[in-house]
Amino acid sequence: MIVPRPHPTLVTRRVLVMERLDGIPWDNVDAMKDAGVDTEAVLHAGLVSFMKQYQEQKGKIDPKKTMGNVFFDDPLVLKEVSNAVTGAYTAGPTAADSNEPAVKEYVQALDDAYGKEISGLAASVFVYNYYNAAWALIKGLEAVKGDISDQSKLQEALKTVTLDAPWGEVKLDDNRNGVADNYVKEIVPDTNGDKLPDVKTIRQIPGVEQTFGGTFTADTPPPDRTNPKCQKGAAIPWLGKSQEVDFSSK
Repeated sequence: MIVPRPHPTLVTRRVLVMERLDGIPWDNVDAMKDAGVDTEAVLHAGLVSFMKQYQEQKGKIDPKKTMGNVFFDDPLVLKEVSNAVTGAYTAGPTAADSNEPAVKEYVQALDDAYGKEISGLAASVFVYNYYNAAWALIKGLEAVKGDISDQSKLQEALKTVTLDAPWGEVKLDDNRNGVADNYVKEIVPDTNGDKLPDVKTIRQIPGVEQTFGGTFTADTPPPDRTNPKCQKGAAIPWLGKSQEVDFSSK
């Protein structure tokens, strides 16, 4: 991460003047992707940087007042922030404490191919999502027999791909956004002796899709501090369908 340097002779107690750096605005995701930037890695780096700055300025993070995002329990984040987020709750498409056979096979496959460094990050949303993306692409390429001269045929083939993935079925909706199970988790103190926090999964929510039951569409404004409006809308499809999970009892 490149940080602009301040101009010592121009900085005052009320004004911070820093050097100009050319780059891509934070909210211009399409430009980042066109430039080959790994946008998930940017979010990871931004979260870790924010949390460290917050602790320097405000002190210890209060987990009872903090609801984590999808990266909070990522092994890479936990390694960086250690016990700062212990006690917080988060959610995402992986459950690091799962002992289901499909998860064990997935971890072993990563270990066989890449070794402990990568298999130890199996629950990372980076590793898991890239794994699933590559798997889906392979299935799509098989469907068109490797012929990508017409990209639209590959795109059509990908629409029909369903993965029996380690943490539940993954497929695409009509707008080619992912539909997958999500897990609600608590970040708990170290249980395996590696001196890093661990994850305890408490609920599984099946078939979460990105429109939230039509709340977000191509015609609605992007989510921000004022959108969507704070008003009762349509019930989300998975309401009442979440299931209690306790992998430690298996």
